[in-house]
Amino acid sequence: MKLVVALTVFVAMCFVLTAVASGAQLRSATVAVPVVLKSITVGTSPGYNHYDALRGETYVSNFASNNVSVINDTTLTVVASVAVGTAPKGIDYYPPTNTIWVADSGGTANVEVINDSTHSVIHTITPVAGATRPENDPSSHEMWVTSNISAGVVLRFNATTYASNGSIRVGTDPVGIDKELVDNVMLVSNYGSANVTVLNLTTGAKVATIAVGTQPEAIQCLNALNECFVANRNTGLGGSVSVISDKTWTVVATVTVGRGPIGLSADDATNEVYVTNALDGTVSVINALTNSVASLLTVGTQPHGITAIDPVRGYVFASNQGSNNVSVIIDGSGRVGGGGGVGAAAAVPATFAFIAVVVVIGIGAVALGAAFKKDR
Repeated sequence: MKLVVALTVFVAMCFVLTAVASGAQLRSATVAVPVVLKSITVGTSPGYNHYDALRGETYVSNFASNNVSVINDTTLTVVASVAVGTAPKGIDYYPPTNTIWVADSGGTANVEVINDSTHSVIHTITPVAGATRPENDPSSHEMWVTSNISAGVVLRFNATTYASNGSIRVGTDPVGIDKELVDNVMLVSNYGSANVTVLNLTTGAKVATIAVGTQPEAIQCLNALNECFVANRNTGLGGSVSVISDKTWTVVATVTVGRGPIGLSADDATNEVYVTNALDGTVSVINALTNSVASLLTVGTQPHGITAIDPVRGYVFASNQGSNNVSVIIDGSGRVGGGGGVGAAAAVPATFAFIAVVVVIGIGAVALGAAFKKDR
């Protein structure tokens, strides 16, 4: 009789603990989704931003206060403010020299080079008329800068000597720019002509011209998926994102997002694409595997740039031009805080639950064996 009772209790414990462990594992799988963590006050009218992987800092260009805010990704606070030229817009990080390049769109339209150790401007390239956004090419030691002069060109600069390496004619009013190293090309989104120009990084020759949506702004590629994503602003109407295949250089999908999409950033760790919807105050999170919107996050007013992704902690930074702050988003990778936070913390209960199941089952087995011996 003791054996029957012990066996019944043992089986019941196994069922209960397995259910607890399964529930904990389920929670860990569902908690790790993008969420807005906090907002950080920066300068006036923050437009764009970029992440400095070496120092773990995000640089934010403030269009109306003519400076760049530096955010530490550990404390999530502003640790420096760098004065630059008039109306700074696009911003990029050049890894070989650990410098930040900022395109000043107002006044004489300069390109400023910031040392990331001293948080100071070490060189100014002037004039760079119509400068909008820079993009680095470490393979050729160049910085490419989009400019809306002469109907639209891309300017090339030696990233070490700052000397001009010439210009390349593209479409009308080029705005977004991103490199795709697998095919050795640079892609430029042309706001005025509603297309994307694909240029060979080495020769500067035109590879393709791709028609996309109305008023294309930011562009970024996910190399692992062989696709590039373009935010189509389409002012006053519903926005969209064009998905371009880098195998055929054609649009293979169009994803409907919020109103006035401007900024766009691809997260290689999660295969997600973050899109700022300026007129809605939201960020659309696109699942790049299905090319569909997986979630919608509410951020600040008039979100613009969202090009900074911290690959260690899984933070995504969205600049809100209307509310003068930056929203910090946690992506769904579970990398939060360098191994802690939402995703990883949720996995801890599951781990302990599993260990508890193993320990209790072991104890139960020993007790069951003892009961069996007594019954004999």
